[in-house]
Amino acid sequence: GDWAVLRRAAAARRNPDPNPNPNPKPSPDSTLEHLELRGMNCRFPRRLGAADAAGVFARLRTLVLSGTLLLEPAQLGAVLASGALEEVTLDGLRLLSDPAPLAAAAPRLSCLRALHLPNAAALPALRLASASLEVLELRGCAELKELELDLPALQSLDLSYTAVTGEAVEAAVAACPQLRSLFLQGCSHVEAVMVDSPSLIVLDVSTCSSLRRLRVVGEQLHLLQLDLCVALEGLILDLPRLRRLDLSMLPMNSLQLRAERLRKLNLNGCSLLRSIDAKCPKLEALYVASTPAPVESFLLGSKEKTAVLGRRSSRC
Repeated sequence: GDWAVLRRAAAARRNPDPNPNPNPKPSPDSTLEHLELRGMNCRFPRRLGAADAAGVFARLRTLVLSGTLLLEPAQLGAVLASGALEEVTLDGLRLLSDPAPLAAAAPRLSCLRALHLPNAAALPALRLASASLEVLELRGCAELKELELDLPALQSLDLSYTAVTGEAVEAAVAACPQLRSLFLQGCSHVEAVMVDSPSLIVLDVSTCSSLRRLRVVGEQLHLLQLDLCVALEGLILDLPRLRRLDLSMLPMNSLQLRAERLRKLNLNGCSLLRSIDAKCPKLEALYVASTPAPVESFLLGSKEKTAVLGRRSSRC
């Protein structure tokens, strides 16, 4: 079927037509819509060009390639030749050091909803504009520092284990007004960042080893992960819908917290915490074992009976 067509196209390149058609039509026997190849070493023949792939993959809607992908820039354009693509996963692009092919392909991918590019180890920057894209995964792109995004429909962005800075994160959030999930795990170049998004529901900044200052403003945020942020000093949170929050074992010395619906707060093991400014009127349980900070601001502002767990005195 389609692979036979692909082989014939490659053979034709060895004996090229002296009058090639600049706008090849899809091959009538090309019916491939979904292609998934995992755990493979993928290298396209050098003689296979974009025009060949355009005829073979014109109807492709889902493309999943994972493993070691040795695709050159022009070949990457060939892989993304189908304007019908809705979901693309290219896991392990080893030769992608130039963001131009992705930027060039984006305008013609008007149906694209999800783009997964994890472990593109040599990619230093990404410039991407799309009106349809809802999911973008760049997890493990270790050299990725610069982002220039225009993604009005994006709902999920994964920048975990990249080299982005706090400024790049802030710009990315501003460029994605519908963002609902943001993953920044292991972003060791982020030292200070403000995440201000009225649509964000999930934020994960776990294991950001250089993060010292964090401010989060999120009207819809329901889940915040801050595990193993070992350098954190100051934390400012304005999260009116959050119900549970675990800040245990964090080394911060100051906390400002506004969370009108917060029910449970875990501050166990925050041994350096000295300053607290809190407004949590519905707080029911406060865990403060091995935390020297005064908890009066929680108790005075609470309209509920707050149980203080981990100290001798409690208000029940």
